Amino acid sequence: MSAFNPTAPPPASVHELIDAAAIGNIDAVEALLSVRKEIRAEREQLGDCELMALTNAVIGGHGDVVKFLLNAETAYFAKVFSSVNAMWGFEAFNAAAERGSVEMLQLLCEAGLTTDPRTGGFLLAATNGHVAAVEFLLVSKVSSVDQLKKTLRGTKCPTALWAASDAGHSDVVKVLLEWGADVNFVFEGQTSLRRAIAGGHGDVSEMLIAAGGKADAPAAKKTAKLDIGRFSALNLKLAKPATLVEESRKKGTQTSQKLSRWGEDLRACREKDRQVGHWEVLSAQPEDRKAEHRGGGVATEGGADLTRVK
Repeated sequence: MSAFNPTAPPPASVHELIDAAAIGNIDAVEALLSVRKEIRAEREQLGDCELMALTNAVIGGHGDVVKFLLNAETAYFAKVFSSVNAMWGFEAFNAAAERGSVEMLQLLCEAGLTTDPRTGGFLLAATNGHVAAVEFLLVSKVSSVDQLKKTLRGTKCPTALWAASDAGHSDVVKVLLEWGADVNFVFEGQTSLRRAIAGGHGDVSEMLIAAGGKADAPAAKKTAKLDIGRFSALNLKLAKPATLVEESRKKGTQTSQKLSRWGEDLRACREKDRQVGHWEVLSAQPEDRKAEHRGGGVATEGGADLTRVK
């Protein structure tokens, strides 16, 4: 085998493997994967095309290709799915959840993807009404009932119950309520019940009301402002400040007095420096100019008036 050239484009087998997985051609996937194994040393430089092939197979709904890839590259996918980087495998997981394919979700979990990457798959399954997928993710503890999806910027997204109520998936709502979902979770200022009512989903609204759902979001807690007039009218006899507080006040007063004295001293020093600097300018003049100043005259040099300071 020739030496690997990092600047050369990847071999055709890389793209062919991804394309074959996308259309579900398992024979081509098997043949092309064997070619990839022959150039295993080049895998890191060529990228993770096996992961891309797996994702395309999941998106296309080709369960046989997904199963083959996971079994053929068990160690590779176990390493990928156990990575702390949440990006690994999230596209394949989300595609399986969005399709509601319990079979593919189970295959991914068995391969090591035991947590919901970015917590987005569970929300997709609920939003699209895939009750079987929702139940599987809850039972397998891959997802939690009130987990929130977060965007790349960390902003909150709705819970599965909120999304299912908005879409009117009563069977999903029923399952989530049985699992103890937060019925009054507020997203964008609205509760699940408010979204169900707005969408005309009567059966969902009835379940939410029975579970204690509220149509209106709870009012935000406001901190009351102090009414100075009413406070003064109470004529409260307040205790004297503690010793520590009194000492602190005295120190503060003393500090203010010191700062005031320092300010006066500073102004006096500046005035003295100005006068001294004036005579230094005069001392640097020629003797005839100095004589003029001794006589009380005014000499000018460079456009500046130099006047004797008494």
